[in-house]
Amino acid sequence: MAAWPILSRVACEPYSEKLSNNRDLLSNTEGGYVITRRRYSRARKTFSFSLPGLNASDYTTLTTFISNQGTTGNFTWTNPINSVNYAVRFASIPKIVFDNSNYSASIELVEV
Repeated sequence: MAAWPILSRVACEPYSEKLSNNRDLLSNTEGGYVITRRRYSRARKTFSFSLPGLNASDYTTLTTFISNQGTTGNFTWTNPINSVNYAVRFASIPKIVFDNSNYSASIELVEV
């Protein structure tokens, strides 16, 4: 499994983490009650963050990694907030913006 590339900029600002809804099986009864149950026993996490202030070298490293992984490739990512390793994939292709001689990337990762 591939690993997240080493970048000179590691601060994730802003950062958010969300648990998936694994209770997505609903059954309506004739009495008007709704019965729910978990589809899976494990709730996957989604991580959203931005990487501001990337230089040209980081841009090249990151775009090469994104091109190689796409949205189907799994890789290991170390959460910079709590240093826990996760097996993840890109939820969608990251958006990279060039502004004031630096790049910034908006990234969303989904636990596999």
